[in-house]
Amino acid sequence: MMEEVLEKPVPAFTRDEAIYMCADQDYWAQYLTALLPEALKDKYTSYYTEHTKDEMLAILGHELAHHIDLFLAEFDEENPTCEDMWFEEGMATYLPRKFFFDEQLFEGIYHLEKSLYEYYLNEFGDLPLEHFTYDIYSHSKEYIMFHYWMSFVKVTQFVSLVHGDVSRLFKLYHDWDKDGRKVSLAHYFETHI
Repeated sequence: MMEEVLEKPVPAFTRDEAIYMCADQDYWAQYLTALLPEALKDKYTSYYTEHTKDEMLAILGHELAHHIDLFLAEFDEENPTCEDMWFEEGMATYLPRKFFFDEQLFEGIYHLEKSLYEYYLNEFGDLPLEHFTYDIYSHSKEYIMFHYWMSFVKVTQFVSLVHGDVSRLFKLYHDWDKDGRKVSLAHYFETHI
């Protein structure tokens, strides 16, 4: 069953007390490969064909990760801020992949999504991370996924800068909040790592 979010079919999403996810492996294989532009289909279609189950597990992990208490946003906020949405979405993607995937599989999806992000830079432009807001959901699925790919790539790069110490990155994230969010979170990371 597919749910509609902002009038678009979304195969997985989280609400305050529930996770909704399509469990049809064939649907996911089709959904993921449909995101590949013609220029990247030959190179990456086999990845999704071989690893659809892995991606489904990571997506379920992504939805579960939204429920950890390390993120600042709360599901019940009436007017949630979006200035750190990229970090939550990127980290919620990073954590299950790092936990469930071996190094080769993790590197494979990182390079695939980095290639997709770089490909769509030409179409969507070099947008700041803070552009990842709820407004993206009124655009095409490629535009939406561009922001997810960008956030995963950037979070992976920031984790690399702290030598894999995710807890250090979360500490900086909370320090940024305590310091009053005077600069963008990405800039805060860049100047404090």
